[in-house]
Amino acid sequence: MTATRDEIAKLYVATFDRAADADGLAYWISDGTSATTSLTDIEDLASAMTDSAEYKALYDGMDREHIVTAMYNNLFDRAPDASGLTYWVSGDGATVPVDELIIALINGAKDDDAGQDKTIMDNKATVGLAYADAGLNDVAEAKTILSGVTADPATVTAAEAEVNNLVPQTFDLTTGADALVGGKA
Repeated sequence: MTATRDEIAKLYVATFDRAADADGLAYWISDGTSATTSLTDIEDLASAMTDSAEYKALYDGMDREHIVTAMYNNLFDRAPDASGLTYWVSGDGATVPVDELIIALINGAKDDDAGQDKTIMDNKATVGLAYADAGLNDVAEAKTILSGVTADPATVTAAEAEVNNLVPQTFDLTTGADALVGGKA
């Protein structure tokens, strides 16, 4: 099944702790609007992202515990609980490749008494798509734009306003003379 824009945005959040940049999102979209990649399903995209230079720059040299903790922090703004960490580091999930771990965390996110993991993840993906849809490509900005996004809808609104402020203003210049009218009231 073809990966959706929302799924790709969540992969960016989980894997790189940032919003998708416009060029990156366009690269990974395989919905008929882009001919840049032959990968279509989320599993293939996750695998390719974890093979990328950006992933390697972020995680090379980290042990499994630190990678799992980073993924939890990226997606949910929290460290894993003790049982989750044990499962992914030394339990049954310890042999799951990182690309599959990312998908499992995304698919397993839920809101419950322990926290609002799904809402936080969904809010970060929403802001990430707003960033990419605005045509923005600065990776440092893409990271910063998500830093204040939480489960609170007001943080999404604030981040989207910040995205709008990052979009360059354009003006149409004319060759004619403008008439300015003024006076004292």
